Amino acid sequence: MAVAELAFALILALDRRIADNVISLRAGQWNKANSPKARGLYGRTLGLLGVGSIGSRMIPRAKAFGMRVVAWSAVSARTRAEAFGIERRDRPAKSPRRPIS
Repeated sequence: MAVAELAFALILALDRRIADNVISLRAGQWNKANSPKARGLYGRTLGLLGVGSIGSRMIPRAKAFGMRVVAWSAVSARTRAEAFGIERRDRPAKSPRRPIS
């Protein structure tokens, strides 16, 4: 449970650029222009590699934020994905190889 909550906290921190804003604040600056750059999580897609103990706890949190969940798991059966109400992939998607900003 704690790992899933921490993972979601980090996802939110990345979206809201919290680390960058803390650095600016400690330098005595308030860059209000960075605030609107957050895209938000609603309507975005969360990709999970595995729906075991941690991944299965990420699903309800993602849904609470209005996210679409796509998962791949080596051990999970299709019926488990259906039970979670998520989209299951037979293999992991290939990365677009673009930098994260």
